[in-house]
Amino acid sequence: MTSGKPGVEVTNQAIAADWLRSEIGTNALSGIFRRGDVLVHTPRIGEDGYIPPKKLGLVHAGPAQVQPITDKAVRAVIDARYIVWRWVGPEDDPNKRKQSQCLFPPSSAITAYEAACLGEGCPNVRDLHGITHTPIIRADGLILNEPGYDRQTGMLFLPDEGLDTLSIPDSPTAADVKRARELILTPLEEFPFVSEDDRATYIGLAFTPALRQLFPPPYQMGVITATNPASGKTFLATMLRILHGGVHRGEMPRDDAELRKSITAALMDTTAPVVVFDNLAGVVKSPVLDSLLTSDTHSDRWLGHNRNVTAANDRLWIATGNNAQFAGDLGRRIAPVHLDPPEANWQQHQFKIKDVEGWMREHRGEYLAAILTIARGWINDGKPAKRVRADSFGIWVEGLRGMLTWARFQGTFGGSFNPNAVTEDDQEWAEFLTELHRVFQGQSFTVAAIITSLTAANNLGGSGEVNPSYLPGDLTDKWAREVNQFVKVGSTSKSLGRWLKNKDGRYAAGWQLVSKGIDPHTRKPKYRVKPPAVP
Repeated sequence: MTSGKPGVEVTNQAIAADWLRSEIGTNALSGIFRRGDVLVHTPRIGEDGYIPPKKLGLVHAGPAQVQPITDKAVRAVIDARYIVWRWVGPEDDPNKRKQSQCLFPPSSAITAYEAACLGEGCPNVRDLHGITHTPIIRADGLILNEPGYDRQTGMLFLPDEGLDTLSIPDSPTAADVKRARELILTPLEEFPFVSEDDRATYIGLAFTPALRQLFPPPYQMGVITATNPASGKTFLATMLRILHGGVHRGEMPRDDAELRKSITAALMDTTAPVVVFDNLAGVVKSPVLDSLLTSDTHSDRWLGHNRNVTAANDRLWIATGNNAQFAGDLGRRIAPVHLDPPEANWQQHQFKIKDVEGWMREHRGEYLAAILTIARGWINDGKPAKRVRADSFGIWVEGLRGMLTWARFQGTFGGSFNPNAVTEDDQEWAEFLTELHRVFQGQSFTVAAIITSLTAANNLGGSGEVNPSYLPGDLTDKWAREVNQFVKVGSTSKSLGRWLKNKDGRYAAGWQLVSKGIDPHTRKPKYRVKPPAVP
């Protein structure tokens, strides 16, 4: 067999499995990595089958080249890149033995494949912690800009065209930082940000994908919101996708099951660090999104693979919408960027940069180099920052605030977000607590006492009773249906009991529901409304 391909003998299937355990992850199988407990493959590591990235700015440029690989696919790669052979003929007569080309044994492939997924006995399989298509800064301050696998971080750098030769000074001077700051601000000058804090928040979001090793996830969702359509929201979101590479998911699914599928697909099937949901409508409330934005991993059943997977949640999630509103805890897990155009038909405004998306494509490398120059300078100067919060976003927010302040950007990253702001969900709850405090005058009450007051309000219309219109959520409608006996009597009481239990101790606009133990007569929970503290 004189082919230029390397040969592998598979006469003994156990020995063939040993060979594959040693070979996988190196030589002609060097494009196979382990991501969690899943093997993935990329043909962009000096292998046949490499597909150059498409034209910059397209939704699927690059990411689709990293895909899960099955044991059958591993066999197919082996059969395509190696000469697989075995001895045939009588073992006791060497003269009659000959080499015969064959396919790699399925049992050997399965044995080695499963071992590689578990990380057992496969010394050359490298763990893949993340993939980037642009240079990033490592936690030690060095720039990851050499294509290929970086063993220290477990990151795989698959550079888009022209992004493997960026020049970032080792010790940026004040002049270097000034030039970098001015370049970063250039395409943003005419966007109608409500405040400098909103502009600073957008800049921090633009820095985030390049700083993932420096400031590990999770990250708040960047929400670009405006008072009117055609204010520049989509332009700003698209510029982030062009800069770092991204995927566009259209409108965010309202159904939690569909949203979970969309999130899992983005994390498992793509490698782009920016994921954009466009044109949010109404009030967004989702336990799936709540969970995603406070965890550095995401677990779900992988559609089409019939298995549960856990993926690193190292993406920057972006959403756009007009006057976007978020209910419940979600309102505290976003980094809003507010736009407010000063005139009608803002889309007809004559901008100095007529095509900001084209400008970002043309200056993409320079823009990334400017971000990394500022990050390198900040690290060299001791990473000045101050503690501002202790939640899961603390390191990220504190680091970006310190970095942008050090680089003399105006405004404060996240400064337009008020941690005490009341979401629509909280506002509704605060109004209900206010009503309860008005009726019960600070005294303890049970769910039954509220229902009695609601009944009196319906029958007598007394101003001293709880007004049903202040019931939270869908309870106003449920109460009306119960009064008219369209639903089972007592359903409102059960639902209200769950509301009080779930909201026990929670503040809303300073109001708080406080548990007062068990009523000795009814053996039911008692509550009291605590009003806001007087300054």
